[in-house]
Amino acid sequence: REESVVLLREVYARTVALRGAGHINAVGSGLALVTTLNKLQMRDEANLVLREQLPAAQKALGNDHDMTLMLNEARAGILFYTPECTREEVLEAEAIMKEVVQRRRRAFGPALPATVRAEGLLFDVREKLASG
Repeated sequence: REESVVLLREVYARTVALRGAGHINAVGSGLALVTTLNKLQMRDEANLVLREQLPAAQKALGNDHDMTLMLNEARAGILFYTPECTREEVLEAEAIMKEVVQRRRRAFGPALPATVRAEGLLFDVREKLASG
């Protein structure tokens, strides 16, 4: 696992250096790094990459691009799945996911698996809010 993070960091850093943070390859390698860091519960580092990558993806690819939406989903997931998350963080995750679901439905349709997955995360977030 540590080896994979080292390799992903290196790929991401080299891609950003060669092509810029907004290039689709940099966004893709950043997304892979964020996803892996989140799965390994290295959320602080995942947030650092997201802070750089999300604005670059929005500017270069637009808010409706699949990778931009995936970065937003990762951001919401980091907020929501952190064991010690606050109610404010869950509310922020809900706001992010409401927008993601709306954009996915409009851009890709309701039947796309990514849209269904996003709706599932939004449902989980709302369940957590309802349970207190």
